[in-house]
Amino acid sequence: MNEQQWRTTDDLERLLQFLRIQPLLGLKLVDRKLMYWMADALLAFSANERGAALVVAFAEGKLSVKDFRRHEHFRLLPSGVSRWLHTNVPLAAIQLAQELARGVRVVRRGWDPLRRVWIDDADAVDEWEPRRGWLVGRLRELFGNPWAVADPAWRHYHGGVVARLAAEIEADQAWELLPILGDALEDAGCAEADVLAHCRADAEHRKGCWVLDLLRAEG
Repeated sequence: MNEQQWRTTDDLERLLQFLRIQPLLGLKLVDRKLMYWMADALLAFSANERGAALVVAFAEGKLSVKDFRRHEHFRLLPSGVSRWLHTNVPLAAIQLAQELARGVRVVRRGWDPLRRVWIDDADAVDEWEPRRGWLVGRLRELFGNPWAVADPAWRHYHGGVVARLAAEIEADQAWELLPILGDALEDAGCAEADVLAHCRADAEHRKGCWVLDLLRAEG
């Protein structure tokens, strides 16, 4: 997959398969970001707060593999996640996406006694599409443009104002400051449209934001 394909495709499994090989190609923080993504999905579609919290704790290094697998909430995770998360995070993410899709289809296929109609596969696909779109949007919030590279001059501009502001947003999850970060980046000479647009987007940002991680990356 090239940069243009990444920007334009809405094929969730293709995006996840691309991310599956990225640790071998040097893209950093893939596992942590995918675990944030899985936690979001568990909350959004299963209301699985305890399972999501467990995944986030593991993502942030608060649990060893042994503690993670022995945790009382481990059994709340979908089978594909519990099987693979501690050994192959991208595969666990792919498994979760597949399980979510199957779950929608299972729920929506069959006889509906209230409406007294038969629900067929077409209805199931219709219900999956908005969920798939939401999951793709979440991936883009976390991974943004994997080809983007931060200019070290941005971080050091005006005594490091960009770096300090990015650190404050990350620490406090103060997403309302992202437009100010975008202005500071532009003042620092950033002309990357993806970076500036993300800072100024009227969207739901979350921990693991790709722009903040980009600014913290060295090199």
